[in-house]
Amino acid sequence: FRSLGRNATRPAGPGAEPAPRAMPSSLTETSGLTPSQRRTREFLLSQRDFIHGLCNLAEELYASPRPQADLRRRLAATKLPRLCYDPLCRSGDVFARVVRVPPSEAHVFVTQAR
Repeated sequence: FRSLGRNATRPAGPGAEPAPRAMPSSLTETSGLTPSQRRTREFLLSQRDFIHGLCNLAEELYASPRPQADLRRRLAATKLPRLCYDPLCRSGDVFARVVRVPPSEAHVFVTQAR
């Protein structure tokens, strides 16, 4: 797969990873940040990417003819960020760290109304 340039998008298809979005230079510039701010920035970006990946997975499963098999295959290939926390909590809750996602315990729930 040849490089398409920084702002190009890759063709979408089943199982295709979404192309990374180009961030404005103000968000990519880290030279003025303290080490603590850099770590916080990296944590927040990894959380955002993790949640974005879960959302993409859900959208792909919606159109899949075999969602359960695809879910297990995709979860087995999912790389968790070094510091990954459950995104489904209130801001005042204690963080629950995600250590792994066992594909054998994952289920797809299909409803008639979306």
